[in-house]
Amino acid sequence: MRNLVITRRYKTSDNAIKQGFNKSCCFILDKNGQLLIYDWTNSKLLQCSNLNSLALEDKAEIDPVDITQIQYVPEMDFIFLAGTDGTFFQTRDPVFREGNYTELFKCEQGIERFAVSPDCRRVCILTKQRTLLVLTLPELECLVVHSLSTVEEDIASYTGSTVWRNDSRYFAVNVPDFTDKGSPKRQIHVYDEDGILYSKSQLDEFEILNDLLAWQPSGGLLAVFGKSPHGNAIIFLELNGLKRSHLQLGHTKPIENVSWNSASDILCLQTSSEVELWTRSNYVWMLKKTFSNSSCQTVRYCSWDAELSFRFQIVYDTACEIYDLAFSYTSGFSAGSAMTVSWNGVQIYCTPFRDNSAPPPYGFLQANVDSSIVEVLVTEFWDGFLCITLKGIVLFRREDLALTIVDQISFPHTFLSSEVDGWIWPNFNTLCCSCNGILQTTYLNFKLGTEENSSNDNRTCADTQFVDEDQVNNVHSLRLFPLIADIQKIGTNEILIETRNNFLIQFNLQSKVVKTVLSTRDFSLSNCTIHTMKLEDKIIIFLHNPTTRQLFISSSEHYSSEPLKISGDCASIYVFGDSVALTTLTSLEIFNKFLVLEVLQHLADGNDLDAMKLLVEKKFTRKVEKGSVIVTCCVNRMLEPSLILQILPRGNVETICPRPLLISTIRSTLRNETNEARYEKIMNAVRRHRLDYKVLIDEMRVIENENPAASLKHSLKTMVDQVKDSHSLVLLVTDLDEEHEDCITIIKDLLEPHLQKASVRKLNIEEAYLASLAKLGLLEEALLSHLIQGEDKDQRNVVTHRVKFLSYYCNNQDILFDTSLGTYDLGLASLVADCLGKDPKEYVPILEELNQFPDFKRKFKIDDKLRRYSKAITNLIRDQSTHNPEVLKYMERHRLFTDAISCIEELLATSSIEESKQEDCPESHRNRDQLKTLLCESKLSYGRYLEEHTKFREAMILYREGNQLDQAIECGIKCGQWEIALDIFHSRTFTKPDLKALCEHILDDLEDRKNYSGAARVCEVYLKDISRAVGYWIRAHKWVRARSLSHLLDKTEEDMVLPKLMEAGSERLEHLATLTQEVSQHFRRWQVVKENKAKRELEGGVDDFDNFSDTDSMTSYTSTRSGSSASGKSHRTAKSKRKHEKKLYSMKEGSVHEDLGIVAHLWTTFDKIQQELKPDTSELITSLWEFNENKLAKELGLVFDQLLIESDTAIKKIWAFVLPDELIEMKYRIPPIGWCTTWDKLCLHDPSSKAMKQ
Repeated sequence: MRNLVITRRYKTSDNAIKQGFNKSCCFILDKNGQLLIYDWTNSKLLQCSNLNSLALEDKAEIDPVDITQIQYVPEMDFIFLAGTDGTFFQTRDPVFREGNYTELFKCEQGIERFAVSPDCRRVCILTKQRTLLVLTLPELECLVVHSLSTVEEDIASYTGSTVWRNDSRYFAVNVPDFTDKGSPKRQIHVYDEDGILYSKSQLDEFEILNDLLAWQPSGGLLAVFGKSPHGNAIIFLELNGLKRSHLQLGHTKPIENVSWNSASDILCLQTSSEVELWTRSNYVWMLKKTFSNSSCQTVRYCSWDAELSFRFQIVYDTACEIYDLAFSYTSGFSAGSAMTVSWNGVQIYCTPFRDNSAPPPYGFLQANVDSSIVEVLVTEFWDGFLCITLKGIVLFRREDLALTIVDQISFPHTFLSSEVDGWIWPNFNTLCCSCNGILQTTYLNFKLGTEENSSNDNRTCADTQFVDEDQVNNVHSLRLFPLIADIQKIGTNEILIETRNNFLIQFNLQSKVVKTVLSTRDFSLSNCTIHTMKLEDKIIIFLHNPTTRQLFISSSEHYSSEPLKISGDCASIYVFGDSVALTTLTSLEIFNKFLVLEVLQHLADGNDLDAMKLLVEKKFTRKVEKGSVIVTCCVNRMLEPSLILQILPRGNVETICPRPLLISTIRSTLRNETNEARYEKIMNAVRRHRLDYKVLIDEMRVIENENPAASLKHSLKTMVDQVKDSHSLVLLVTDLDEEHEDCITIIKDLLEPHLQKASVRKLNIEEAYLASLAKLGLLEEALLSHLIQGEDKDQRNVVTHRVKFLSYYCNNQDILFDTSLGTYDLGLASLVADCLGKDPKEYVPILEELNQFPDFKRKFKIDDKLRRYSKAITNLIRDQSTHNPEVLKYMERHRLFTDAISCIEELLATSSIEESKQEDCPESHRNRDQLKTLLCESKLSYGRYLEEHTKFREAMILYREGNQLDQAIECGIKCGQWEIALDIFHSRTFTKPDLKALCEHILDDLEDRKNYSGAARVCEVYLKDISRAVGYWIRAHKWVRARSLSHLLDKTEEDMVLPKLMEAGSERLEHLATLTQEVSQHFRRWQVVKENKAKRELEGGVDDFDNFSDTDSMTSYTSTRSGSSASGKSHRTAKSKRKHEKKLYSMKEGSVHEDLGIVAHLWTTFDKIQQELKPDTSELITSLWEFNENKLAKELGLVFDQLLIESDTAIKKIWAFVLPDELIEMKYRIPPIGWCTTWDKLCLHDPSSKAMKQ
């Protein structure tokens, strides 16, 4: 199924060597892949090198030695030669100068053929007397002397040959066998490395015709030229001499040379006038390429590169050509169907994969042409393919089960198709190719019709144009690629051209506009196959090297950047729409355009590692058979993309349908508005492949963002109108979740009009509507709809089906029954229970019991049963037969305080209860007095509940509304709202002793809270006790206020403020000095510990031991627990956690994590300085200045400044960077929030201020 294509052609000019090559010339390929030609007749050594400008150059003069055979061993870089007189030479000098070669020995019998083993340890020689010699190298010890024939008179008439296997363990000899009477028959003898006979060929119906012998590099087969009962053939023998298979030739030309490429997958056959390349697929040999010279010169030599399996050389009489080859699948879309074409000489095998998946290499459709096939082109705008042969163009159409020739066009005599590469068919009337490195476009006028009235063998394509060479950057050895944005696009005028200077350019065939797509210096395009994807105004380029299996990506937006390697194990790649599929050794990988754009964005930002990480995480991966490669991808009429894989080397075909490709097809089809049945096909495809329907909705949102006119509602409406079977809508709604609630709502609204059209009602439309209600949680609305209750009694089966359908969206059937019961319609509940098949013994007694209660009581019972407590308390309050204690008990049990209070207040706000009793249902409502009493009791109950849960402020408000003032005052004091408590106290009648007792109670509470300012205000305002007020203001450090009140006291008590202020300043000064010393000490200790840790890390030690001893104070910083740790959850209790933190933050000298303990302690100290000490110290210093205590104020400010400086120095060192240690808490990894060295100080304290200088 695979074909061979030429990716590069290197050619010397015709008649490059005027005298030509004769039969005495010897050809070898050196280790660098350069062709060396020894012309012994003219004593010349020629070299064919420099692939970019291939030419034959005179390398040097050589000695005029008469040489019969030359062999180059690339593994050891030795050249071995045999002279006509039996002399055997060895050299490393390719020039073969005199003195630079060694004569190893001279065979008296002469040397007819020799072969040196690849490891240069053995040489086998076939003498002219038909004797086999095996010698060791370099010792030249003779291991075997074996006579191959005893008939001396016939020896000169037959030649022999010998060849080694690549592992140097066996060699084979092709010699005639004279044991039988008559003409001798050739046999293949296989010997081991010591010359011991291993096997002889056994051919019954086959005959070996000459001395050709080629051993497959993989070591499996020996190829010889022979004859079968049906004509000439290449016979393949195994190591044991048995025939494995044969290749039947279609001509009688004698084969002069047989050779394999280094990968053992291409066989070359050389005749005197042409070279054939054969490949094997599923044990069938197929002719893929035929090479011949345009001047009909004789083929002198052909060979494969020793290392590069894709490089092939041919030498003609006066010219040399080098080809780079690659395996490729000739496939494409033909009239909406994927088609793959392979060929064998003049036979074409065509497989349209939509209709049939025939195993390779035989196709479902076959045809023949009149000359060797050069190329076959399959395009989306023609239901068939175009075949290019050596003579002309043949256009085939696929009709039913046959291929019909629609048109034939002959090439002009001046046009040599064998010299042309890179054929593409971008649009119906245009063919493009590369002729001698120049872009050539041929405009064809096809006459489409039947074979009888449109086929014309004499018509030639004369309308040919050559694009100016300068117009496409001096194109040489170019390749052409059609640039198609979408698989459904019909033709294109955009092509890509690879230029000689490693450029990839975009060329418009009509406007002749040239645009650079890729420009790279270090990256070689010559060894890569190129695949493109067009996304908006960007061209994404994928470069695949089949030899190294590497895949690179680039973009026209950043054409000067080097391509990024995205895979090192890519066997094949295929671009399908906006997705890319590739195969590795054992897996299939797919990534879509969104992932490609993200990767390219990372590349543009220089984040290559992030791009590769993103690609690995988000790409789709699926296991496939080992050796799978992508043939093509087809999409059938049901939108099913099928990826065709061929498993090599067996050749069998596998078809898979990856979901990412299905998503790509859906994405493309959604945008094709001309297809009026697109949603029907999409829904069916999604349903068949069990794809999540959310993908469809998400893509609709993308379309809405791209085109606001195509709103989500519009897309959903089109979908509802086009889908015939609404069961697909049911599945769609079922797959949607809470994030798509708006979509479900739109679908529900769109389905409602269809329910009214009974005559044109769609299939399963009712289920789709009920499903949308169920997904929105509107089960009650669904049960009350006319679909359940509006049907006639004779439609009971329909109702039963719909009720059961609704039950599918419930976790169990009881949910639907409870929902029907929640409608308070006992008849509906009975209907639902019956449809669900519930046992009447279970639900009938319940319904009968409920039916006995009054209206509100029955509703209360139902709500209570369904645990709808909010509705239950409402109906219980409305029921007049229920007493207040029962309501309060139910309210307290289920904590329905706010619901009950809201319901009562709503009833009180309505019209008069008495009027309601007379007009509505007097037996079911309470009067206004009852409601007021119930409201007051409800608030008091709620207040008690809040007080129990320490919500004193809310409880105070409820107690006050419930007229329980004592409890309200007590709750006000407990929550610190003593002003409100006093306000409530003043709202009733009281005596002075009562007020004093309340104030003393408040003072006790404020002292417990250390709210001395509040206590001072109580004494000053309410108790009128100035002396106690002054004392509280002093304790609150409100010195100015205390001093102003002290003037109202006696002289003995007036002077009490200043001594207290001085005492507070002295205590603060001592505290700041101590704190400064402590910060400095801990910081120095932290530096020592960090230095010790750094030294141990440099010495390779482990940081799990004491700093001062060999004994650890902590064996480990993690706790050990028994049992399985698979869950990863911590089972540490609160007590053990505190113990663990205490050990972790221990500041004991020498402990394991002493540095962490110091950091945590300093962080707490600095945070306290910032949050507490700064405002308190600033206020204290200000008061000292105001009391004219300048000395103490200045001294205190200087000490505090020193503390801030020491602290800031430590912070900058410790938290220079975020601490990386994961053991410490997150808050300790950064400095305290809001830290700064500035503080609110008076300018009197600033030494630089003018006030201080004065």
